Amino acid sequence: MSYLESMIDSLEFNLSLLREQLAGMEHYPELTGTVISKYVRCGRPNCVLCSAGFYHGPNLYYRYYEDGELHDKYLGKKIKDEYIHKSEANKKYREVEKEAKEIEMEIRRLKQQLRKGGTQ
Repeated sequence: MSYLESMIDSLEFNLSLLREQLAGMEHYPELTGTVISKYVRCGRPNCVLCSAGFYHGPNLYYRYYEDGELHDKYLGKKIKDEYIHKSEANKKYREVEKEAKEIEMEIRRLKQQLRKGGTQ
C-alpha cells in the first residue's frame, strides 16, 4: 500500500467518524441566526435613563436574515435559554460539518493525485 493510499484510508476513517458524530448531534436548520446582546432605547418619552443618553441592557436578541433583510427578535426570559442552546448546538454542528467537508475535499485531491500516477 502506497503512502497516498494509506492517507486516503486514514482520512476516510476520520470522515466516517465525523459523519457518525454529525448524525448524533442536535441540529436546528430552521434557526439560521445567532444570539446577540445589545443596549437599546426603550422609547418611553419620560424615561430618565434614555433622556440622560444611556441605554437599557444588555438585552438578548436573536439576529437573523429573512428575505435578504436583517432582523432582531427580542428574547425574553422564557425563551432566551432555548435560543442560546439551539444557537450553540448549530454552531458546533457547523464546525463538525465544515471539518467533514474539508476532509472530503482532501480525499478527492489525493485520489486525483493517485490516478495521475503519484505513488509517494
